[in-house]
Amino acid sequence: AIREYILKEGSQYAWAMVVDLGGYTADFSMVGLDLDNIDARIEGEIDGKPRARQKSVPIGVTTLDEMIREMLPESKQELLRELERDPNQGLLERFHRDLYSALRPFSRRKVSIGEGKEMGSIVESVNSFAERIAENAVSFLDEHGYDRIDDLILTGGGCMIPTIQSALYDRLKVYGIRKAHMYMKSDSTFNNHQFHGLDYRLSRGATALGGASVYFDFAD
Repeated sequence: AIREYILKEGSQYAWAMVVDLGGYTADFSMVGLDLDNIDARIEGEIDGKPRARQKSVPIGVTTLDEMIREMLPESKQELLRELERDPNQGLLERFHRDLYSALRPFSRRKVSIGEGKEMGSIVESVNSFAERIAENAVSFLDEHGYDRIDDLILTGGGCMIPTIQSALYDRLKVYGIRKAHMYMKSDSTFNNHQFHGLDYRLSRGATALGGASVYFDFAD
């Protein structure tokens, strides 16, 4: 897929960046592809830059949960602790979808998190967390001297949060992103950016380089 749209512009190489934000870590990777020798082992350098690098930072969605818990009264803190301990992690996922993705209150057992002024503080925390993830992405690129992204691939449950998707794209678009892939049912526009859908079943929970492998194996 990358080879098809890059070679039309006469480029021999393509750089794919993968950001995988999970519960406990943010994993960043860059993969350099030789489009004239697409099946070659990915090793060595391209223009002095390593063809494969990965970095894991101990920041995840649980970090955001902790930020939110610290601002809540004790009764609501206990509800969040219950969600984290509950064997049915679907409830915690719903909490994440409601509060972080949809920015609407989450209610359970007559306790509601995110009502009234509380939501304003939660939005600020989500924004701050998203910028922190984006800053780590830029630091990873600077560390290895990468200056070009042809394909940005966002995987992991944390990258389903729109604020994080937007923060990453906005900070990384200066690297010349040609395509961006993230969780969507189909190709669509998000915050005025063109994105292409990733299959949720294939790449959820993969490590950054693993997510890249899944994507390259199954993308049409």
